[in-house]
Amino acid sequence: MFVMLKTMTKGIHSTLIRVEWTAAGFGLFFITLAVIGDVVMREAGTGGIQGAVSIAVLVMIMTGFLGVPLAFDDNRHLRITVFDGLWPWGAELLRRLSCLLSAGLLLCFAWYGGLFALESYELGEQTVMFSLPLWPAFAVLPYAFLSAAVRMLLYLCVPDLQRNREKDFA
Repeated sequence: MFVMLKTMTKGIHSTLIRVEWTAAGFGLFFITLAVIGDVVMREAGTGGIQGAVSIAVLVMIMTGFLGVPLAFDDNRHLRITVFDGLWPWGAELLRRLSCLLSAGLLLCFAWYGGLFALESYELGEQTVMFSLPLWPAFAVLPYAFLSAAVRMLLYLCVPDLQRNREKDFA
């Protein structure tokens, strides 16, 4: 049973990593092309690409929030360490409790991020330049926090999935 759980969690974990790194890579590639294209067009004297910088900023926000679960994956997130040395005998219990509490907090963030994106959708908020809806950019918020929460729950079940665990309780 435990072997099946470990195999399943590794599959979910590797899929999340692949999808998020790929999406972040495409986002960075798009930002680079948009900004460089705008600069080249300005230097050519055509006045640049209308709205390229605005759209690049939206994609940058989305790509940046994709970094939240990736930071959790690499154990580079902020973590309260005040209790780490108090109970050396309970280090693993503290680590797992930390995963559980973090997942709960991240699920709350995902919920409110979803409400924020939904409100933007209902209000019909749009960009000034092209009247593009803003809610897709805001929809990354609940995804990022939900993905990070799923990771924390996976680390709760199978702690070996988390990279750089040696930084904890060092």
